[in-house]
Formats: sequence, structure tokens, C-alpha cells
Amino acid sequence: MSGYSSKIGRFFLASILATVMCHAELSAMKEDEAIVTAIYLDEIKEYAGSEMLYLQLYEKTKRAEYLLKAAREALWAKEPGESILAKLEAELAKADAPGRDKTAKMLTILYLKKGDKKSALELAERYLSKSSEIENLKLAASIELDAGRYAKAEEILRIAYEKSEDGKILLDRSMILSEYLGKREQAVKLLEEHLERHDDSPVQIYFRLIEYFVNEKRFEDALSIYKKLYEKRRSRFLLEKIVKVYMYMKKYDELIAFLQKEGEGAWELLYTVYKYRKMLDKAAETAAKAYKDSADPKWLAQEAMALYEDAKKKAEVTPAVLQKFRTLFEKALKEGLKGDIYMNYYGYTLIDEDIDIDRGIELVKKAVADKAQNSYYLDSLAWGYYKKGECKKAYETMELCIDRGGLKEEEIAMHKKMIDKCMEKEKSGKRIDSGRYTR
Repeated sequence: MSGYSSKIGRFFLASILATVMCHAELSAMKEDEAIVTAIYLDEIKEYAGSEMLYLQLYEKTKRAEYLLKAAREALWAKEPGESILAKLEAELAKADAPGRDKTAKMLTILYLKKGDKKSALELAERYLSKSSEIENLKLAASIELDAGRYAKAEEILRIAYEKSEDGKILLDRSMILSEYLGKREQAVKLLEEHLERHDDSPVQIYFRLIEYFVNEKRFEDALSIYKKLYEKRRSRFLLEKIVKVYMYMKKYDELIAFLQKEGEGAWELLYTVYKYRKMLDKAAETAAKAYKDSADPKWLAQEAMALYEDAKKKAEVTPAVLQKFRTLFEKALKEGLKGDIYMNYYGYTLIDEDIDIDRGIELVKKAVADKAQNSYYLDSLAWGYYKKGECKKAYETMELCIDRGGLKEEEIAMHKKMIDKCMEKEKSGKRIDSGRYTR
């Protein structure tokens, strides 16, 4: 039978079964047969037929479990019928009704589905809030919260939490305390105490505390919670958050000490912090360690850049420094270094320091090929042509640079001025002396 025929067959079978079950006397079949049929109807999504069978089973046996099964089928209906609601209410009214918690919960859910919030609230107050079942207490609290009865909702969640020590329940309770009852300090204290008692606390508790502390500008406390969470769930995301808090508080020495202890997993962040703090010699050392651990050629380039920047800062750009700079970059390129930023940086330095202008232009062209709209890369290329005395090429390339907004930078404006002078000399037939300008 094809898939299409099978679907048609299942549809007619379900319809026939539902019709028969809705009108036939249950005595015509045994109880176990009726149960099997009801289960089958549920599986093929003929919920009305399954509900009717369970209701007939309930009428015959008076066993509440069948009524609850019928109610579960009714949940799939567009709107629960009055019959199922009346039967559940009658079952709930029995003084010694077994499974009263289950009946009250099911009836409450059906009322909510029907949109009868008033009846649901009455049941929540009368039964669910007094239940020993955690799920019933949670449902009661949510209904009270929806009704705007915040103190009552918090009280119910307090009972549920004391019974379970469930961190997720505490999160809901703390939200009510903080957002609706104006008891932020109590909420924070409860969350902190939970963390002290439970190593397996939900991660949301950590972030809720962090949110509270940040809003109150208690950054030391926020940092402490981040660190506790990081010890349990070590991740780059959390490590970066810790760095941001340290940076915000300007506790750079403590941050550096923290990252140094992290070792291999924190080289990049430590390198960034050193550069931010202008501790370029330390940045170079960190890059060297990172390369040793990872064999990633980008760290050779980062070491070269830090060494060069440090020498410039100290006005100690010696031939030895430039030689080491070039050796590191060439090794990185040999080992597969990629990236337009690196190509431009190395290429421009070769040009600007008069180390190897042709090699510099070659590298900068690779950067321009990747990012043709980048005004910095076009400036580097124009500067290379200028250094070679090719004024026309330099001028044309600089015009492209200006079109990309390059004149916003003082350095590029200086280059343009010198390239313009170069063009004037060329037009006048004078000898061109490119001179030297250090960026």
C-alpha cells in the first residue's frame, strides 16, 4: 500500500472507530480491549474518540485514573467540554478522593486552557497551594503571579523551595522578591546562600547574581561570581567576561596575574592586555610562549609586531631589531601565515623602514587584493610607489585612498602632501628624491 493510501486508510479507520466508540455500549467489549482501542485512537490523534472511551470506562468502573486519562485527551481539544469539567469537579468534591492532587491539577489546567482564570485561581488557592506535590505548588504560584498576587506567589514558592531546594524554583522566587516586592537584598542573600550549599546550582543563578551586582555597581562581587562559575565551566566566554570586569575596575596587575596563572588558554587575552598597557616587551614574550605551545604562525607575527612597536616607543629601532622583525615575519609566512592585516603591517614596515620596498609592495598588494576598499592598505601601496620614485602610480593610488575616506587620518594626509610634491617635480622635469617619512 502506498504512503498516500495508507494515510487515507488510517483516516477512515480512525473515523469509524471514533464514531462506533462514541455511540456503542461499552459492555459490547471487554475493559482491556477498550483500553487498547483508546490508546490506538490517541496514537493516531483521534483524541475525541479516545476521550469518550476513557469516560465510558470511568462511568463503568468509577476509577479516577480513567477520568484523568480522558482529561488528558481533552487537553488536545480546541476547548474542553462541560461534561469532562463537571465530572472532574464531582470527583474532586469527594471527601476521601484518591489522587486528589492529580485531579485538582488536571482540572486547573483545563480551566486555564478554557480561559477561565477565575476558576483556576480558586482551585489553586483551595487545593494546589496546600499540596505536597512540588509541581502543584509551582502551578499554583504561577496562577497567583498571573493574577497579580505577588506575595502569595512568593509564599507558595518559598514552601516549594524548602521542600525541594530546587535552584530553578529559587530563581522564580528571587525574581518576585526583587521585581515585584522590592526585596532585592533578600533575593540576593537567598541566591548566595544557595550557591554556598549546592555545587550543582543552575548556571542561571550565577548570572542572576552577576546581574544584580553589576546593576548595583558591586563589581568585586560580580567578579567573584564569574570566577566561581569559571572554575566549574571553563570557557572562553566566561574568561573574556572576567577580563572585562578587571579592565573596567582598572585592576590591571591583578588581571595580568590571573591570566598568567591560566597559561596556555589565555595567551591571546594576556597579549591583548599587555598591548593595551603598552607593556610591549611583555607582549612579545607572551607571543613567543604562545607560539611554542600552539605552533600557530600568527604568534610569530605578533611577536615581531610587539618587538618593533616596543623599539619605536623607545626610539631604538636598530638594524638588529629590524633583522629580527623580518626573520620572524618571513618564518611566519613560510609556515602559512594568512591575513590582510599581517600582510599590510609587514609590507608597510618593509617600505617605511627602507628594508625591502619591492617585497613590501608585493605583500601590500596581497592585502589590497583581499580588501580593495581599505584606505590604509591603499595608503601603504601609494607610499611604496612613492618610495620607489614612481610618482604617477603613487598619485593614482593615493586618489583611490582619498576616495575611501583616507584623508581623515593625519598620517595619510602627510603622505598625500609628499606624493603631490613628487608629482609636481615630475611634471617640471626635476629629479625626484623620494626622501623618507616614518609613519
